[in-house]
Amino acid sequence: MIAAGEVTKKISAEKSEKPHTKAAIFPQLSVKYFSISLAFILLVSVVLDRLIIPALEDEGKIVSASWTEEDDFIYYWAHARNKADLNQNPVWHSSLWPVAEKSAKAHRILVIGDSFVWGHGYNNMNDIWWRQLARELERRGYKDVEIIAAGMQGLNTRLELDAAKKVIPKFKPDLVIWGYIPNDADEMSRMQTADFDQKLLFRPHRQNGLLEAFKGLYPHLSHQLIALREAYLRKTRSGEFTKDNPPNWEFSLLSGENWSMYSKTLDNTANYLHSLSIPSFIMLLPYECPGKVDFDGIRAHYARVFPPIKKAFTDRNVRVVDSYDTWINAARKEDSLVKKGVLSFGVNPANAHPNRWATYAYGVHAADVLEKDFAPILGTKTSEPTSTDAHLRVNDCMPPNLQIQQTDNKIVVVYPMKLADDFRNMPLRKPFIELNLETPINAKEITLGGTGLKGASLYITNVDAAKHFDNGEMLDLGHKNGSWLSWKLPEAKGRGINTINISAKVIGANRGLILEVK
Repeated sequence: MIAAGEVTKKISAEKSEKPHTKAAIFPQLSVKYFSISLAFILLVSVVLDRLIIPALEDEGKIVSASWTEEDDFIYYWAHARNKADLNQNPVWHSSLWPVAEKSAKAHRILVIGDSFVWGHGYNNMNDIWWRQLARELERRGYKDVEIIAAGMQGLNTRLELDAAKKVIPKFKPDLVIWGYIPNDADEMSRMQTADFDQKLLFRPHRQNGLLEAFKGLYPHLSHQLIALREAYLRKTRSGEFTKDNPPNWEFSLLSGENWSMYSKTLDNTANYLHSLSIPSFIMLLPYECPGKVDFDGIRAHYARVFPPIKKAFTDRNVRVVDSYDTWINAARKEDSLVKKGVLSFGVNPANAHPNRWATYAYGVHAADVLEKDFAPILGTKTSEPTSTDAHLRVNDCMPPNLQIQQTDNKIVVVYPMKLADDFRNMPLRKPFIELNLETPINAKEITLGGTGLKGASLYITNVDAAKHFDNGEMLDLGHKNGSWLSWKLPEAKGRGINTINISAKVIGANRGLILEVK
């Protein structure tokens, strides 16, 4: 028989054990649930960062780390390809696009400007608006007039005047087109010509998977969060006249101290143009929109910033041409603005300089003015349309240091070593080189070969036969394995080829590739 005291002790012992059992169980469950929750959050973050955000970027809905990085490379390569020097020779020229002091054609037109002329953001020089003008004039039958350009990113009208005084006496154009965008009136920085040169910037580097792990597990996601923060800061400062709020800042340039200083620049520019024995005109170039595709808002913005400039030049007897109507009509017709939104105003999702449809609109407007009012300078118009059966000629490439030799329909190019920094990457999301053609061509077949070639994918872009510009969309011709490859082109894909893009596997020291178009 168990004593009452012993029973009491047993019961007390059992009670005292229960809390200890609970204390041991709940921490384990907490750790387990926490680990599961953390793993779920990490998984969702990875899917968002590596799949969803890049997919939205590829659709043109957002800009993220990949295109931002690509735009940094294009900017770096733009410095490398364009040998223009504001202090010596501001004319756009490169190893593949030399410009002689004396034109080989009967007439020459000079376009003066800033980054719109220099090509900020343009992987293909033929998409810059003065090249669009040259192509449009040739398409219309004016084959004996040369278009050259002078300028550099960041210039205002005062510094463009310095460039004009160097270029015009040396290159002797028959007419000058002076591009104007709303921030050209900025005088407050007071930068001088000596402050600008064509030195290469710090070379960017592409991130690899291991490096990303150290710099940040989620490059695309972090880019979006930083962008949201910057957008919030811009919104809180929306009443200030700062560069964080371009519409207000650009309008503020037209009053106060800055306008007083710019008026002197206008006087000097007008006096110089009047001193020339050749005709000239100022061309107003709209390019931006206020954060969304709002055509009423866009019109309101340019109704504020363009009329004062137009009046200021006109009062000084300088002709002004406004391309706004041509530009906005092109915008309303552009499918990419409907499908992709506001980012399609820019040349790429990370760069707000005007897209190809916009630069073509500038070219069309300038060509209309030239054809109507300056026909003798354009020379004789041929009745035969420009043929796209022209010889293959590359006048630009990315990266710009490619070793290229070319004949009529054959190109030999040395494919770079397998270093990510020596290739383009977007929008294909894999390394490739880009060959840009001076004149679009028709082709039925493209061949590529080399002793070190093991396989390649080929992509082309085309000039639309109806719209007369290249929208930049790449057509995938497929991947082939081997050393001597051939792609047959359907007629629809083989017309108006504007760029040829190659992503290849090349082994060994002999990295030369022979590209032939038939």
